[in-house]
Amino acid sequence: AATLLLAGATPPPPLPVHLNQIGFEPGDAKIAIVGGGSAPLAWTLYDAAGRAVRQGKAQPFGQDAASGGAVQRIDFSDFRTPGEGYRLVVEGSPSNAFAIREGMYAPLARDAAAFFYHQRAGVPIEAAPSNTGEDVDPLSVFVRKL
Repeated sequence: AATLLLAGATPPPPLPVHLNQIGFEPGDAKIAIVGGGSAPLAWTLYDAAGRAVRQGKAQPFGQDAASGGAVQRIDFSDFRTPGEGYRLVVEGSPSNAFAIREGMYAPLARDAAAFFYHQRAGVPIEAAPSNTGEDVDPLSVFVRKL
């Protein structure tokens, strides 16, 4: 009778694994947050080839003020090997793929500068002639300095 009850049971929904989706620099803190009860959840970090490279237990952190749900914290900051396609799997629920590499955030500084440069209100942005006679976009000059 128990088998019949379990056959119709719906599996629990996957646990969302929250972490920096862009990735991490090797020396940065690497923290993930996952919803879960008070018992520490098992986690494994996999590389792009599917090899387990680190594992451990999450640390129950308490109640999340916004959702009211219990959350746990996973700290894998001691893992510093650069690579692409890492996934953190918590109790069978995988994170999105992420990278660990130097210079991870350099493009973000350029993107932010470009966004705010173009968001100036009431100031026309025009190309200006350079000393070579070619028109130069002032943003490209600014961004090269970042």
